[in-house]
Amino acid sequence: MKQLLLLMTVLCVSASIYAQQATEKKKGHIELEVDPIAYFLKGYSFHAGYQLNRIRYDVGVFGLETPEAFTSNDDYLEKSNGVGIKADYLLGKKAGGFFVGLEADYTWTKVSIKKSTVPSQTGEAFAAGIRGGYRIMFGRSANAQKGFYLTPWIGIDRIFHTKNVHFPAQGTRAKYKQEDWRFFPTIHLGWRF
Repeated sequence: MKQLLLLMTVLCVSASIYAQQATEKKKGHIELEVDPIAYFLKGYSFHAGYQLNRIRYDVGVFGLETPEAFTSNDDYLEKSNGVGIKADYLLGKKAGGFFVGLEADYTWTKVSIKKSTVPSQTGEAFAAGIRGGYRIMFGRSANAQKGFYLTPWIGIDRIFHTKNVHFPAQGTRAKYKQEDWRFFPTIHLGWRF
């Protein structure tokens, strides 16, 4: 864990220094975006971003109900809420195109047993990892690179549980398992100012 946190810190600091010392000074851009998949999963998603040169920073809030296909806990219902940050490096010279980056979030997960009166339990976790994707710009001005955009991306995170979920004796039900890794494919819709 210490090595991953050290790597993330070094990369974020390096990205900041690069952005500040870039010889080609450009005006930064503010961006607002949502993850529509979260809304389909009985949740929410709102992110604010800031891009200067090839570096983009993002802070966001999110929540969703974990689909059965993404969990090995068939007997349980998981609802998560969290906050996160991201730092990306754009590989092209414009707003659109491929990017790679780092991400971290803190999540609160409420877990309940399906078809049971046993009280729900809450777990907390810190996650950190890498992400990559491609941003497609639909702005009217090709030079300004402003307006609507679509960003499909994939993240891979290591999860560090800070508060475990514990249920009383579970009888014939499968034991609730907290995952240590997260593979997260999604798509964001946004507007660049």
